[in-house]
Amino acid sequence: MIALGQEVTLTEAEQELCKMVAKMRSVANRESGVTSRKMFDAESDLQIDIQGYGAELAFAKMCNVYPDFTTHIRSSRVDVGDVILKSGLSVDVKHTTRLNGNLITPSWKCSAVDLYALLVGIFPKYIFRGGMPKERFLCEHNLKDLRKTGKLDTFVVFQKYLEELTLKDIPMQIEAAKPVGILFVPLTKKAA
Repeated sequence: MIALGQEVTLTEAEQELCKMVAKMRSVANRESGVTSRKMFDAESDLQIDIQGYGAELAFAKMCNVYPDFTTHIRSSRVDVGDVILKSGLSVDVKHTTRLNGNLITPSWKCSAVDLYALLVGIFPKYIFRGGMPKERFLCEHNLKDLRKTGKLDTFVVFQKYLEELTLKDIPMQIEAAKPVGILFVPLTKKAA
């Protein structure tokens, strides 16, 4: 179980790894014209990438899995997740430096993830504030006009409505798995 309020501080080695991956991602994205979509923070693109990848690494550490180390070009149009759990479920890890921040994602983003998780904090220390399955997060009643444009264009769930991630959300029914690239696909049980 990942409890609300669980804290993780990245080690010095994890911090260096995080900076390296974030810098490589930032360079690849900016060179290809992919820009950071800042919701509020006035940080540089690289700082946002370090903070965000730090949160991904911290969440992976909480789940005892490896984070996504890839540095290929990332377009924010389609999101396949930041962390793949042992069950094969994918998680989009959201981060904010605001301790009272909310789970937020733009409505135009095509999401192929199963769960969302919110971590708050400032690199290298993060706090898990909760999570939510995609089906409950990406609902019409969660659409808000966060940018004050007159359009309901952002999904928002206040922190107080987020939940712990339990074994119910993270099935551990995998007896064996076969490698498929960098991911693992569960094998089906054989009839006895």
